[in-house]
Parts: sequence; structure tokens; C-alpha cells
Amino acid sequence: MLTAIQVRNPKPKNKTYQLNNGTKLFLHVAISDRKTWRYCFVLLPNKTLTFVRGAYPVLSLKTASK
Repeated sequence: MLTAIQVRNPKPKNKTYQLNNGTKLFLHVAISDRKTWRYCFVLLPNKTLTFVRGAYPVLSLKTASK
């Protein structure tokens, strides 16, 4: 599970990366330092669908995980 400090502190890297919340929810950190909450659904064994829930800090960790 992510904590508020872990969500607040990630820095951009040379490519985008994700911080997993231990569920299907994760924080996507872009090169431009934009952070968005995303939710991943598994449709078939090799097919996934990802929805953007909102941007951090507009959508907090507590709200995004509901």
C-alpha cells in the first residue's frame, strides 16, 4: 500500500514509471512530473484496459482508492 509521503515525493525519471498501490490502482509518473491515478482492468489473460481516474494532487490517495 502506498502512503501519502510516497505519493508526494516521486521525482521524474528518463521515462515514465508507476507506483503500485498493491491493488489495480497505481500512480503514473510522467517525464514532465505529471502524476495521474490510473486503474487497470484485466479483460482477458493478455488484454488489459486502463482508465485514468484523475490527476494528483487534485485527486488524493484516499479519494482515488475508493
